[in-house]
Amino acid sequence: MSQSTIALALAWRVPVFGLACGLVFVLYVSKVSLVLSLRSRQSGVWQQLGSPSPREIVLNPRGSIAKGLWSWVWSRNYRGMSDIHVAICATCYRTAMIVFFPVAVAAIVIFAAVGL
Repeated sequence: MSQSTIALALAWRVPVFGLACGLVFVLYVSKVSLVLSLRSRQSGVWQQLGSPSPREIVLNPRGSIAKGLWSWVWSRNYRGMSDIHVAICATCYRTAMIVFFPVAVAAIVIFAAVGL
């Protein structure tokens, strides 16, 4: 690997890592806000999704309830609701998840190129 490639990877390591950390924070906050909003404002939808608790969603992101929440958000079922707060939380969560995956891949490639 050439010196310029290593220098470029090192230069991008901090911004990409910072972006990834920021996205993880946005994902956490938007997911918890979405669950709390559904529980307090849209109890019917919240019950349809398995009555998820914020703790359960965060601690077991691969569980069936978390998958149900993600599939509900991914299919944009919140768009038919009249609750703007739920729609904003769901849109923020969906967008952050879409942006997170390419950033995570870039971070892995950059860290693999120069080492941790």
